[in-house]
Amino acid sequence: MFQQDNQTDLGKFWISMIRTGLTIVVTLMTTFVLVDSASCPKYDRKSYRHWTDKDRDCQNARHEVLIEESLSRVGFKSSKVCRVLSGSWDDPYSGRYE
Repeated sequence: MFQQDNQTDLGKFWISMIRTGLTIVVTLMTTFVLVDSASCPKYDRKSYRHWTDKDRDCQNARHEVLIEESLSRVGFKSSKVCRVLSGSWDDPYSGRYE
C-alpha cells in the first residue's frame, strides 16, 4: 500500500510541476511586445561594416569564411576571385547540404 501512495504523490508532484511550467510559458508568451515594423528604421547595409578586408587581399571576411567552409569547389563572380558566387555549404539549422 505504501508504494501505491508514493506513486500517487509522485504523480501529483509532476502534474503540479507541469502546470507551473505551463503557467510560466503562457506568462512569457503574453509579455512579448510587438513592434510595428513601420516604426523600425529600414535596413541599411552600410550601417554594418563588419565584413572588412583586414589582409587587403580583396576578399572580405564573409567571402573568406565562405571559401574556407565550402564543401565543394567555390565559384567566383569574376577572375579577380574576390567575391564568392557559388559553392556548397552545410546548413546546421536545417541539416541540409546547400
